[in-house]
Amino acid sequence: HLDPYGSGADQPLNRLLTVDLTAVASAGATGTLITYTIPANTLRANGKILRITAWGTKTVATASAVIQFRMAAAILASFTIAQNADAWKAVILYARTGSNTQDWIAECVSADVAGWNGASVATEGHRECEFGTDAETDTATIAYDLNVSTINAADTITQEGLLIEILN
Repeated sequence: HLDPYGSGADQPLNRLLTVDLTAVASAGATGTLITYTIPANTLRANGKILRITAWGTKTVATASAVIQFRMAAAILASFTIAQNADAWKAVILYARTGSNTQDWIAECVSADVAGWNGASVATEGHRECEFGTDAETDTATIAYDLNVSTINAADTITQEGLLIEILN
């Protein structure tokens, strides 16, 4: 921890806010997967950045599904998990640019079930990248969630884990 004066005011360069490895599934229905409440003042200065990583699986290959990164129930990014995907990972960088304003960039990749090459290496079946702005009150808590907005009745999306870090 970078606190040379022992005042408790300095912060570590990389700090883990949460790790949640409790799998949450949405079987044939829309709904929220893993959630987390970002503590008030986490983004207390310009340039503070959160890295949010979510990963999971999709079973059955009936149709594609859509997951959404949301802050305070506002949709930031929507990603399509391909019909034949069996694994996916999504990452968002969420940075404070001013008082109660944030920029974000997010990427999602899903591995096609037909992409396994026998060497335990998945090939990309589908990749998306999105970016934008947000206006959350950074002095208050911010509710984060990953939401399933579209899914076929026969399919299941499971979020296997969530990792949220503050990078600076």
